[in-house]
Amino acid sequence: IVPVSVDGDGLQVESLPEGDDAPMLVYCTPSQQYPTGARMPVSRRLGLIEWANRNDSLIIEDDYDSEFRFDASPLPAMAGLDDAGRVVYIGTFSKMLSPALRLGYVVATPLLRERLIDLKRATDRHSPWPTQRVLASFLRSGKLESHIAKMRRYYAANRQRLAEAIGPLEGIASLQGLEAGLHAFLELDRGLNVDGVIATAAGKGVVVTSIDSYYIGEPLRSGLLLGYGGLTAEQVSAGAGILASAIRGEASGNRQA
Repeated sequence: IVPVSVDGDGLQVESLPEGDDAPMLVYCTPSQQYPTGARMPVSRRLGLIEWANRNDSLIIEDDYDSEFRFDASPLPAMAGLDDAGRVVYIGTFSKMLSPALRLGYVVATPLLRERLIDLKRATDRHSPWPTQRVLASFLRSGKLESHIAKMRRYYAANRQRLAEAIGPLEGIASLQGLEAGLHAFLELDRGLNVDGVIATAAGKGVVVTSIDSYYIGEPLRSGLLLGYGGLTAEQVSAGAGILASAIRGEASGNRQA
C-alpha cells in the first residue's frame, strides 16, 4: 500500500510515484473523497489519467454516492474522460437503495471484465439471482431516477439541519464536504481534545468517529466524520445539537485551563 497525500481537491497526483516505482493500481473516490469529502476537479482528473497512461497503470474510480449532490454542478466521471481503457468504474446500490442488497457494478474494458468475472466465480458463488432480477426490473422501469430525486431532497434537509447546528461554532469547527454524499467532515481546532468530544457525545447517545484512524502516518488534521444518511431530520438536529454542546464544553475547558 502506497499512501498518497490529499488536499481540498482530493488526491494529489503530483505525489504519485513515477516510472519503476509507480503502483500498478490507484484507488480513488473523486466524486467525494473519503473521508474529507473533497471533490476532484476536472483538471486533476485529467492529470491522473495522464499519469496512468505514462506509467501503464490502472485507476479504480469508486463512485459510491455521487447520485446525492447538493448545490454543486455535476462533474464528468473519469471513466468518461478516459479513452485508453485506464479507468475501471465501480459503484454500489447500497447508498441509493439499501445496504441489504449487497449489489454493486463494474464498468471495465471487455478483456478486464471477463477476467473479473472469472475471479468472482473463483472467490464466491454469485450475488443472489432473484435480487439481481428484481433490481434489473426496477432499473428498466425508470423509477430509480425518481427515487434518487426524492432521496436527494430528503438528505438535503438532513444536511441543512446539520449545517444549522454546527454553524454557530465558526472559529473552532468547520463543516466540509457538504457538496455531495451522505457524510461530512467536521474539522476541529487543533487545540480541542477530540477524544473528549467523542466521549462526551457518546455518553449522550451520539456516536462519531475521529479522522485520525484514516491516516497511515501522523494525522495532519483534527476532526470528526459525521454521517447523516439513514436518519430523520429531527434525529440529525438532536444529534448535531448534542455534538455542538460537547465541542463548546471542550473549548470552554481549554479557555479555563
